[in-house]
Amino acid sequence: MSLTFRSTIPDQRVVVQQDPDGRRRVATATRNPGAREQWDLKLTHPSGAIFSGSFNGDGNSAVVALAELMARSNQAYVADRSRGDRPAAEPFDQNRRVDDAAVAPITPRR
Repeated sequence: MSLTFRSTIPDQRVVVQQDPDGRRRVATATRNPGAREQWDLKLTHPSGAIFSGSFNGDGNSAVVALAELMARSNQAYVADRSRGDRPAAEPFDQNRRVDDAAVAPITPRR
């Protein structure tokens, strides 16, 4: 009787898109060790933005799922290029802190 061991290295599929100017984004599909056909998807842009997702299917279809993830985030990829791959600015917060000294006094009505 021979012993066979399952690999401890997770199965991965990687798609790399490199533009002529050297920018590149990397999409990775990693098989979930607990589920046979569950894949965790991750796409990293040059600006540091990360898009994630999950997919159920075989390894060949996981590559197609990576291509769809890249297509869905293409607008963000183009916007990152126009900003020079700097992170997006934080949206302005309209909320203000309530200062105890600035609270109007409560006066009873007569």
